[in-house]
Amino acid sequence: MYKDIGEYGIIGNLRTVALVAVDGSIDWFCYPHLDSPSVFAAILDADKGGSFAVGPDVPIDKLQCSQRYEEKTNILVSRMETGAGVLRVTDFMPVTKDQSNDSDSEEAEGTRIFRRVTVEKGQVSVRVRFAPAYDYAREKTSFSKLDGGAVAVGGDMELALTATRPLEIHDDAVVGTWSMSEGEEAWLRLGASAPDGRCSREDKACVTADSGLQALEYTTEYWREWMERSETECNYRFDEYTEMIERSALVLKLLQYRPTGVLAAAPTTSLPEEIGGTRNWDYRFTWIRDASFTLQAFYELGHIAEAEKFLDWLRSVLDRSRKSELQIMYGLREDSQLEEQELTHLDGHKDSRPVRIGNAAAGQVQMDIYGELMGVVSRLISHAGSISEEHWEVLRDICEYVHAHWQDPDAGIWEVRCEPQHFIFSKVMCWVALQRGVDMAEQHGFDCDVERWEEAMSAIRQEVLEQGFDAQRSTFVQHYDTTELDASCLLIPIMGFLPFDDPRVIGTVEAIQQELQDGGLIRRYTSEDGCASPHPLDH
Repeated sequence: MYKDIGEYGIIGNLRTVALVAVDGSIDWFCYPHLDSPSVFAAILDADKGGSFAVGPDVPIDKLQCSQRYEEKTNILVSRMETGAGVLRVTDFMPVTKDQSNDSDSEEAEGTRIFRRVTVEKGQVSVRVRFAPAYDYAREKTSFSKLDGGAVAVGGDMELALTATRPLEIHDDAVVGTWSMSEGEEAWLRLGASAPDGRCSREDKACVTADSGLQALEYTTEYWREWMERSETECNYRFDEYTEMIERSALVLKLLQYRPTGVLAAAPTTSLPEEIGGTRNWDYRFTWIRDASFTLQAFYELGHIAEAEKFLDWLRSVLDRSRKSELQIMYGLREDSQLEEQELTHLDGHKDSRPVRIGNAAAGQVQMDIYGELMGVVSRLISHAGSISEEHWEVLRDICEYVHAHWQDPDAGIWEVRCEPQHFIFSKVMCWVALQRGVDMAEQHGFDCDVERWEEAMSAIRQEVLEQGFDAQRSTFVQHYDTTELDASCLLIPIMGFLPFDDPRVIGTVEAIQQELQDGGLIRRYTSEDGCASPHPLDH
């Protein structure tokens, strides 16, 4: 049985994440990295995908379920009420202070999931079912007995599950049924700490309540210290929005892959834009654009270490490849697989096919990414006062690339899968990249050809105003030689390309309201994009 996407909470350790349903079932978990193959993927195939369920031994339609997070943490509490009692499952993945920038030491921490099972009221029959399906359910799983649990092996990967109450191997799963009364609790621990995805001796030792409580304590401390940290010394008041903003920040932080500092766009693959549709993409990679937006949000909340680490990673990427020729997206690790494939053996979330891994957009050209990146760095410099000469060399090379290629067509911000076009937003963001570069150079005395960049900025502005504006309708269009509109043009004044009160901006806002607004939402666009299924909301 599939749950709605909104019925999941998320836990993680800055290397991977798990999605936990309101009924206590972990239905998505990639191991050992966020972009590794899945171990649990019931969210994409309820029968074959694999899951790790801990909850009352009653049908889900007989439960009253809710979830919450412990304040200012990514520690998830699922509460399940039956007619006989109330069960609480506390889930978390231990994470400690980042005391080293050495990725090997980070990897050595491994990945573990702790599950604390407590009966709040009455009596509950608790059912445990651990049924991993390695490599997107393509590998056969075998089990071997441990004191207090079992080791599950699939291919060259393994995970150890132990518990403070009895578990046994039964056919294709490890199971347990426990009768628990008010005030009683049990602990489960799943994971492996060896860097190659294998279990250490410690992993195979039975979990104890003391070890679980210790992990819970330092994980709580980590998240709360991060939330309270302000590297910009700015203290903002969000009033009634505080809880919402803090929760959003904590989720975004979970998308950071700490060993390298990159930021994933999402923790999942193939969750559909609409149920039954085919726009099901793998977002477990780092998009330069999306990462820039996330870093901007972190900066506004007082966190700049994430931006600095991301820039270090970016410099290392460009050092290994041709200068300034950024891809639009990268894997979280050097050996990440970006080639797009369809997993035809999986049914997809609520029969939304195909299930995809990898992303063919990796080969696209999207010129807007440079403007987004330069914008974030500009904000970072405004706080830090300056950046290193090494980082400036990267940024200067990016501006030189924009100067040389701004006239090229591209796939645009929406990653269309048809012929490249001269998208207005891409041109505007090329202007932004050069404008931010000029500002940095002039304010901090960095070496570059300011005059040549400014000439390109003038040429971009003139071309966009001449070829990207429909004077008859008084609106900017999606790309040259079209009358179609695009919501990304709403960012033109925000990026400083034109003032907010410019008649062309006002006309664009009014046209988009009239043609793209749907209730309280704005469609991105309605033009053909080369994707198979209709646009979401189009019926």
